[in-house]
Amino acid sequence: MSYTGELQYYRSSGVDQLGNWSLIWRKPEDKYCSIYNFCGNFGSCNINNRPLVCKCLPGFHPNFPKDWDNSRDFSGGCTRNSRLFDERDMFLSLNMMKVSNEDYYVAVPNDTTCRRLCLNNNQCQAYSSPHPVCIIWTSDLSDLQEEYIGGFNLSIRVAKSDIDTLKKGEWITDDGNQTTLVSSGGTFELGFFTPINSSSHSRYFEIWYHKWDQQTVVWVANRGDPILNGSTGTFGIAEDGNLKVLDTTGKQDYWSVVFDSSSTNRTVKLMDSGNLVFSDEDNQSATSLWESFQNPTDTVLPGMNISEFLSLTSWKSDGDPGFGQFMFNRNLEVIGGGAFRGYVYVISKDRDTGVDYWRILSELGCGPAGKLVFDLEKAGRQIL
Repeated sequence: MSYTGELQYYRSSGVDQLGNWSLIWRKPEDKYCSIYNFCGNFGSCNINNRPLVCKCLPGFHPNFPKDWDNSRDFSGGCTRNSRLFDERDMFLSLNMMKVSNEDYYVAVPNDTTCRRLCLNNNQCQAYSSPHPVCIIWTSDLSDLQEEYIGGFNLSIRVAKSDIDTLKKGEWITDDGNQTTLVSSGGTFELGFFTPINSSSHSRYFEIWYHKWDQQTVVWVANRGDPILNGSTGTFGIAEDGNLKVLDTTGKQDYWSVVFDSSSTNRTVKLMDSGNLVFSDEDNQSATSLWESFQNPTDTVLPGMNISEFLSLTSWKSDGDPGFGQFMFNRNLEVIGGGAFRGYVYVISKDRDTGVDYWRILSELGCGPAGKLVFDLEKAGRQIL
């Protein structure tokens, strides 16, 4: 036992008088995640995270934020942003998680039954369902560690209104539990869907207006590569630090945003404007890597910049968000001598040939003021 609190095992390299000993084993292995409950209750430890190795679980915040920021004392742990509301609660999947002792086991036929057991128990904090067992945690989650070999695939119970951001290792899975992200102001929602008028059971990952009677979709990720019936999709920041829609088997990428980097502190957040923002937060400041506002599908929302680099492509039909035959973009208009005249807004029909279907010129000083909102529908109609 060392004076630093480590239990150490040494082995001599040979029988001699030099006292050559090699350190073979020691516990705890580091001064962070190996220390019991280093990040406090509901705080998760990852030795690879910098500058802070601790973070609160989704839907939680530090009990003593000054201790976290100033003295790097995480022992006070985290507390929920909101109390739980039974049927309206949701679950976020965290894979390979070390966690304190579970409260009880029960045999169940599937994950949905396990989820229901957790929802029906007001004290349930999380569950895991390695078939055919359902494991329930009702006490505060403690001694949490990410990327732990042999750890649980843990489903954390959170209030739906508290989740607008995902971090690396947090996933939205299309497992029938209707897990989504909702923007902080409750305006937009993000998740998996099948179009109302679809003739197939294909699934897409989308952003829509939250709580509207009729689902109004404003952005679709994998419109060119739907998730076919029989496969299960999942959305999140993968191990390589990139944003992806994957098959849960890991065999197929349906959509991705790729940036080469060793960053471990990337997040994706659904803003109340409807903008999905993928950021890098490595150096105590957030750098936007990608935004859905800069990569729209068929709809422009207030606050988006209609530049010459922006284009919209219609759906194939009411029930198919695949790439349709109409495209909208903005081009520069010039006159003889190459003088710049203004911008021309064009709807072209047939994506291959680009035949003009409709156009309007916005001359310098005479164009429409303010920001325009366009929605390019399947019939090529433009709504201003």
